[in-house]
Formats: sequence, structure tokens, C-alpha cells
Amino acid sequence: MAGHIDPKAEYAHITGYWRLEIDGFQLSANEVSGLTEELEVVTYRAGDRVDGYTSKRAGLPKVGQLTVKKGIFTSDTYMEDLFHKWRDDRSYNSTEGERVDILVTLVDENEADVLQWNCVACWPSKYEGPTLKGDESAVAFESMTFEVEEIHSAVM
Repeated sequence: MAGHIDPKAEYAHITGYWRLEIDGFQLSANEVSGLTEELEVVTYRAGDRVDGYTSKRAGLPKVGQLTVKKGIFTSDTYMEDLFHKWRDDRSYNSTEGERVDILVTLVDENEADVLQWNCVACWPSKYEGPTLKGDESAVAFESMTFEVEEIHSAVM
């Protein structure tokens, strides 16, 4: 575990600079969310415990879903093509099937790597096209949600 951080000597990193690679392909995206790991909470209450309190312990670890959001460009159909490939092929359903690793790297203002999250054995569970509104002038975004088997993080 890290020790005490002196906020006068070091600044927290900015989240606006990062790189995204899906199966080795660098993708320009607007947002990545879901870099989440947690432990399930298992509760137990003995039937003869009249005060109603329960005991708690750590259960199985689990990871979140990773969501990638990016602007839509006419010449860039990577995410939609990727989703349709997996939807039609369905090879990701087997343990030997085609799943991908997704690498998210936080970089500093000088583009030096700071932190890295390697999301292992991912497959897309959802593709979402843009929200279209007649009274709005906004960028059209698409997003894809990936199921993730494991997340390994590392300080660079």
C-alpha cells in the first residue's frame, strides 16, 4: 500500500490524457468508463441472534463492464464493424474463442505513461448509436460496452 501523499509536493494526475488500444489497435475515443473492481459482500446472520446484526465478509471478486464512447466519423466504422463481427461469428462464446485485450493508459501532459489498466478477455455485449435530437447541435457519439474477465492495473 502506498504511504501518505503530500499534496503540496505532488499533484494528482489529470484524466484528460490517455490512450486506448483494443487488441493492439489504437483507437481515438472521447470517454472510457468502467475500470471497476470490487468484492462481493457476503452477509450472514445466525438464526439465534436476536439483536438482528449480521456479520460480513469478502466474497468473490468481480469487474465492471468497460464502456468506450467516441465520435462518429464517416470513414471510421471500426466499432460497429467490430460489434457485428462478434455478433455474427459468436466465437467469443467458447474458451478458445476470439476475445480481445483492451489496454487503457493514463498519460501525463508530456505523453509519458503514468498508469495502465489491462482489461483481459473482453467481448462486446452492446453497441449504441447516437442519440438524435432535432433541437440540438451536438457531436454524434457511438459507444460500445465490453464484458471483461479480469483487470490488471500497473503504475508505470
